[in-house]
Amino acid sequence: MSRKRDESGILGTRMCSGRGPLPRLNNVHPLPNRLLRLAHVLHCTGMSRSRLYALIKDGSFPPPVKDGPKISTWPEEEIDQLNKAKIAGFSEGR
Repeated sequence: MSRKRDESGILGTRMCSGRGPLPRLNNVHPLPNRLLRLAHVLHCTGMSRSRLYALIKDGSFPPPVKDGPKISTWPEEEIDQLNKAKIAGFSEGR
């Protein structure tokens, strides 16, 4: 895992489980309708691949948007909403 400075000078982790560098999500200038690949969704949610697909099968997680026969993507807005709901649920339960 390497740490590099981005354009703003902030140090950040750019590797995820040996799969190579991930594009950095920059909340300062979000791109509308951005689609995230599986590795980035796993990184953002902190879930394992098997847990993610179990939640999709259960109906608790949105299914992927297929960009091709072997490419699954998820809208960034949906992942952000799920993370915010998870955080809100934790803070309400305390």
